[in-house]
Amino acid sequence: MEPGHFHFPHGIGVDNMGRVLVCDRKNHRIQLFSQDGEYLHTWTGFRQPCAVDIGPDDTAYVPELQAHVTISTLTAMSSGSGVAKRTRVRVDSFHLTE
Repeated sequence: MEPGHFHFPHGIGVDNMGRVLVCDRKNHRIQLFSQDGEYLHTWTGFRQPCAVDIGPDDTAYVPELQAHVTISTLTAMSSGSGVAKRTRVRVDSFHLTE
């Protein structure tokens, strides 16, 4: 599918540089846009991303279907190809504590 087009957009976030990140779940990617809606870049290699959250240290957390979470730095994700070295962890269960 063409950049800027979606097949089931699912989660939206904003990074520390003000870029808008949109999870394109059925295309297994995240597309980045300026705040004016201009297409900037695509990150690939996800398994149906559901949301994207950016930490204060520019770490991107992307929960995916099939109980996985991808963790990567924005610096790595924004390098040339849009595919970065990242960590994928399986989340079978978790407990919240106060």
